[in-house]
Amino acid sequence: MQPNYYSDVSKVAEVLRNFSDYRKKPGKRSGGKTWPGLKHFEQADIDRIAIRLLSTSWGGRKATKLLMEMADAIESLLCLTNLSWNQKWQMGRVLLSVDLFRFVSVGKTKLINCTTSYK
Repeated sequence: MQPNYYSDVSKVAEVLRNFSDYRKKPGKRSGGKTWPGLKHFEQADIDRIAIRLLSTSWGGRKATKLLMEMADAIESLLCLTNLSWNQKWQMGRVLLSVDLFRFVSVGKTKLINCTTSYK
């Protein structure tokens, strides 16, 4: 069975566009610090970023190495130069979180139903 890449790209792009909303806990007001890594995506083509993230198999790596490799991939895609180690780290944190939020948002209803049925 072939995966539905269009659906995955739209999910990743939607999470990246609304990253702060996904981080907000339900029932809480917005606020707090914006993640520094988000500034690199303000004028970027989010769909191209999503396609690039999904075109690579990121499995089998530890989180630190993974987020730096994600940041390197997107840094070259966006033609960013001279990013410091900290800037890459911050960008990688966002990218790794976006990939995780994609799965959480898809299964959120199922997760809620599963947890309530076991009580």
